Amino acid sequence: MTLHTIHLIIVFALVIGAFVAFLREWLPPGLVALSTLAILLVSGTIGTEDVRKVFSNSAPVTIGCMFVLSAALERTGAIDALARIFLRLAGTSELRALLALAVFTVPISAFMNKAARVSRCGNSLRPMKKR
Repeated sequence: MTLHTIHLIIVFALVIGAFVAFLREWLPPGLVALSTLAILLVSGTIGTEDVRKVFSNSAPVTIGCMFVLSAALERTGAIDALARIFLRLAGTSELRALLALAVFTVPISAFMNKAARVSRCGNSLRPMKKR
């Protein structure tokens, strides 16, 4: 087995493991992501130069900032307030829920990153799933 094959196995195992950890929410997402990065670095699968290139790109920094913003909105109760408004508008109708989500998402799409917009709106639906 060559070193290249071992690195492929490591990456495949980490992708599956990180996906399951994100899905099950065993650990905070930032910890899962940084642990995955650390394992890739320690195993020699990626080098420090590759990591430097990633963090010099604005996309990962933007995603990190959105995690911070999401946590702040959640801790201040802003997400819960929006969820209550959304649930009041939607009631128990799936069609009304879809329309309420569209009314909420369309105006903010001009100002927010697509991934963050979907993430925030998806969190508004969590109370609805419990019914």
